[in-house]
Amino acid sequence: MIKLYEDYDRAVAQAHEPDDGSRKDKKRQIVRRTLELASVLPRRIMPGDAPVRVPAFRPLSMILQIYDGDIERTLSHYVSTGEVENEAERARLRERARCVWAWIERYAPEELRYRIRDTPRAEPLSGEPREVLARLVAVLEATPGISEQELIPHLKTLCEGTTLVPQEFYPYAYDLLIARPKGPKLTTLLTTMGSERALPLLRAGLA
Repeated sequence: MIKLYEDYDRAVAQAHEPDDGSRKDKKRQIVRRTLELASVLPRRIMPGDAPVRVPAFRPLSMILQIYDGDIERTLSHYVSTGEVENEAERARLRERARCVWAWIERYAPEELRYRIRDTPRAEPLSGEPREVLARLVAVLEATPGISEQELIPHLKTLCEGTTLVPQEFYPYAYDLLIARPKGPKLTTLLTTMGSERALPLLRAGLA
C-alpha cells in the first residue's frame, strides 16, 4: 500500500513538470494523460502547473498515530510546519488521512503500528541508560518548544562519556514512550508529541 501511494505521488509530480524538449517529455505526456483519464472529476493538467500538495503516506501514518488518529490535530501540525497552506491542501490532507487511518486500523502490519503510552512505565531505568535519559529530559525541560532540527545535535551527543552509543539508548526511550523497542524517528516522535506530553513518560524512567 505504501509503495502504491509513493508511486502515485511520483506520477503526480512528474505530470506537473514543465516540458523541456527532452526525451522525458513523452513520459510526462503519458503520465499526464493517464491521470486525466483516471480522474473521477474532469481535469486537465497543464505542463508546469503546481499540483495540490499532500503529505506522503509514510510520514502521515506516523503523525496520525502520534495524535491517536485525530485528523484535525494532524492537520494543525502540517499547517504549523508550512506543508499545508490553503483550503485545497487542507481538503487533500483530510481525504488522505482518513484513508491512512483506515489502513492503520485494519491492515497495517504490526511493526508499523504503535500508540503513545496512556500511563507511564512503572519501572525506572538504572545505570548508564538512566544517566543518558536524564540528559534527554534536561534538554526537553530547558527548551520545551525545541524543533526537530535543534534536537538532532543533542541526540548525537547524549551518550558522550558513557559506553553506550545512541542506537543502544534509543530502545529505552521508545519503551518509555510507546512501549516498544523501536518506532518512528525519535526526534520526530519527541517534537511532534511536544515536551508537555513526552516529559511525564520519560521522567518515569528516572523515578
